Order: sequence, then C-alpha cells, then structure tokens
Amino acid sequence: KSMFAKVEHELMLTAATYLRCGLDACLASERLFLHRNTFNYRLNKFVEVTGLDIRDYHNALLLELYFQLI
Repeated sequence: KSMFAKVEHELMLTAATYLRCGLDACLASERLFLHRNTFNYRLNKFVEVTGLDIRDYHNALLLELYFQLI
C-alpha cells in the first residue's frame, strides 16, 4: 500500500483505466478523453514513480489485486 501512497491521483486513475480497458492504451485514452501521447506520458510516469510496469500482464494483475483490496 505504501508503494502507491505518494502517487498522484491522475496517475492512479490512468493506471486503473488502463486495467479496466484490458491493457488497451487506445481505448483507455479515449475513455479518459486524453490524447494518446498524454496517456502514454502518464502511464510512463506511473511506471517511473512506482517501479511497477503494468504493461506486463503479471504486474497489471498485481495492481488489479491491490485495487480489489483497498
């Protein structure tokens, strides 16, 4: 839980939407009404801040479990 405590809300929202869209970045950027480059920037920033690359299925599963537990 402490891994995500200091992550900005918009980055958590970006990551959560990416998961809800089945790791489809195009669909997630549309759902968030963001330009694809802005979405990619936020996703990369999330990876940089947390050290958790959710573009990998196993890491995405870990984040999904976190969301289910909070």
